[in-house]
Amino acid sequence: MPKSIVNLIRQLYKNLIIYVLSKRDPRISANRSYSSKFGKKIDWNNPADLIEKIYWLEIYSDTSLWSICADKFRMRQYVKSKGCGSLLPRNYGHWQKAEDINYNILPNEFVLKTTNGCGQVLIVKNKRKLNIKKTNATLNKWMKIKYGFTDAQIHYSRIRPCIIAEEYLIDKTNPEQSYLTDFKVWCFHGKPEFILVVYDRTNSGYKLSTYDLKWNNTSNKTLKRGIHYGGDPIRQPATLKEMIKYASLLSEDFLEVRVDFYEIDGKLYLGELTFSTGYGYYTDDYYKYLGSKINLNKAKQVKNINKPVWH
Repeated sequence: MPKSIVNLIRQLYKNLIIYVLSKRDPRISANRSYSSKFGKKIDWNNPADLIEKIYWLEIYSDTSLWSICADKFRMRQYVKSKGCGSLLPRNYGHWQKAEDINYNILPNEFVLKTTNGCGQVLIVKNKRKLNIKKTNATLNKWMKIKYGFTDAQIHYSRIRPCIIAEEYLIDKTNPEQSYLTDFKVWCFHGKPEFILVVYDRTNSGYKLSTYDLKWNNTSNKTLKRGIHYGGDPIRQPATLKEMIKYASLLSEDFLEVRVDFYEIDGKLYLGELTFSTGYGYYTDDYYKYLGSKINLNKAKQVKNINKPVWH
């Protein structure tokens, strides 16, 4: 048997084992993911750093509102209820499967997304050149991916995915740039703490810098030196005060959340609300500092531990 097929079988078997164990007790996969970066298991009795506390909240607290707000379609109603509807890009429709999409009603430029998961985005700059058959196949493939099972991001598993079409946002000052700069405001108990800036995105990577709320560059104190470390000076966004104001409004119902924005031609747009995050970017000391900002005594605990939901 070819080595490639043997490796594939091994990987499929490994994924199956992880899935079965995670469904029985998601703390197994949480420990597995956490220890791969931090070299130790999560202290479930006394979680200290940011990632430990996020996993604790995933397992032991009521995250039903997380599921609503992580859903890229349902979150729109929550955002409007907070008086922040002006931040939302235009939505052109939502569908349960790709074959239902009426491409005739869509503008020439738009973005297609699935409402769960991460990074599942198709940018359409010219509808006339779109291969609809290939596009539909990609979207339907994305719709079948089950999130929240193997990484203990349980709130994602409750999302019933659909496909949405949204306004294509582009920085007219740099129209050749495929990706926008992200301004990600980390908030704790409704109070913004700092801003993570993601920039110079390409298909192969991106750079990170951090700023305090007065736009002082804090990268050398917060970020771990590594492949994504940037630390470059970034122009202060014209909407910084608005960003902080809206981040406060949108985070007030949560112990922790990251509110992600874009600024285009002096206008602020909301990207998404993020409750669990990739990790390994900050220093260990900064992870501990951020963890100290979360008071778990204020969490609404569930009777039994949360487990992934299979639709």
